[in-house]
Amino acid sequence: DKGIITRDDAPYFLELLMSYDEDLRLRAWGIVSILVNKGIITVEEAKRMKNYFLDLLESEFDCIRSRAWDAVKYLIDKGVITVEEAKERKDCFLGLLASANEAARLDAWHNIGDLIDKGVITLDEARRMKGYFLELLESNREKMMWWGWRNIEDLIRKGVITRDEALHFLELLLSGNEKVRREAWYEVVYLIYEGVITVEEAKRMKNYFLE
Repeated sequence: DKGIITRDDAPYFLELLMSYDEDLRLRAWGIVSILVNKGIITVEEAKRMKNYFLDLLESEFDCIRSRAWDAVKYLIDKGVITVEEAKERKDCFLGLLASANEAARLDAWHNIGDLIDKGVITLDEARRMKGYFLELLESNREKMMWWGWRNIEDLIRKGVITRDEALHFLELLLSGNEKVRREAWYEVVYLIYEGVITVEEAKRMKNYFLE
């Protein structure tokens, strides 16, 4: 907006898009939509480099791979990559949903709604993996647990979390871990509203809330 970076700087950014340093390359691809919007590079220029981005979707490092999948929605919207190109690599994304790296796993679950909407993965594929998301709700790492709970409402809206998980959530309402229990009760109204649990089921657990 300030006019400091202009179209004259396009060669510099195009070079970054194919950097051997995956982290640097990922950062460059993360701002491609902005660079296109500002007229610094064109969609056609980005498309000619897209294989360097597609490689990141298959990176051996979960933290790189998960952050690359963050950009998929935006690059599809810009016409830089296609849904089919993303679908061809969807197994690399599905693997992230069960990653031992909780930050990468959480990031993947945060993006799942957009990828379902784009047709990159199916609702059934997401549902088959949801046990790995539910684990995050009881993570020993408080930050991971907190952000996991922040994704609950979106996953319910998408139909990933359903009435089938009622027993799991009822158990969380009486968890011996007060932080987990607090987060579960914080979401209880929404869980009832969406039919995941019933009012009567919650009422039977209310003493754990009153504590």
